[in-house]
Amino acid sequence: MRVWFWLTFATAAPMWACQCSAWPSSAQAWQESQAVIEGRVSIVTPALSELEQYVLVSADRTFKGKGRWFLLRQPAGPCIPRYRSGQRMLLYLVRHEGYWVSAPCWRALRLDDAAEDLRFLRALPGSGGRPRIAGTVRRNDSGDPSRSRPFAGVRIALEGPQGTIETVTDAEGVYEVYDLKSGMYKVRAIAPAGTRERFSVPHDRSKPKWILLRNALLDPANQPGIDFYFAAE
Repeated sequence: MRVWFWLTFATAAPMWACQCSAWPSSAQAWQESQAVIEGRVSIVTPALSELEQYVLVSADRTFKGKGRWFLLRQPAGPCIPRYRSGQRMLLYLVRHEGYWVSAPCWRALRLDDAAEDLRFLRALPGSGGRPRIAGTVRRNDSGDPSRSRPFAGVRIALEGPQGTIETVTDAEGVYEVYDLKSGMYKVRAIAPAGTRERFSVPHDRSKPKWILLRNALLDPANQPGIDFYFAAE
């Protein structure tokens, strides 16, 4: 499983070697995780530390797996997600040595940033087997990652086997298109006036701006996309 490749890599490598150039789609993370929960971080020890953390999470909603309480053991290392009490999170978890783990370069999102994931998860099981390209667009003019916000009204162009299909991000900065033909798609976010694209992050290891949509019946976890980040010019 790819999760454990990243876990091993992250805990063994120096800080500069740990870079997430891509992350899985919401569909792939759901398919390959053993538990997917929406919940609140209750207890963290030690708090705000790069040391190994034990994290107790209370699940408000479970999309995969069973249980109300989940105890995570987050290994030491700069790549491993860190938590603090009171956070409301969407977590994709795997079991390791008797504990749950939220792995690096996987999906672990503050609930306020999880609109695209929640749209997919709340539509299950119907959303699980349909060909879909989706992602989010966010804007941050400050340089402080905690101050990024959804960017509504951005035009998204998908160039592929069906020609060019356009859609627009909604109030939560989400775009999604279902029932596409299999094949290669180039995904572009068209910068509104006065803004510029700072960077983009593909779901899975796609070429920049190009993603492969495979047959949904043969590969139900393949629902790729690209997340875009904008700032003022």
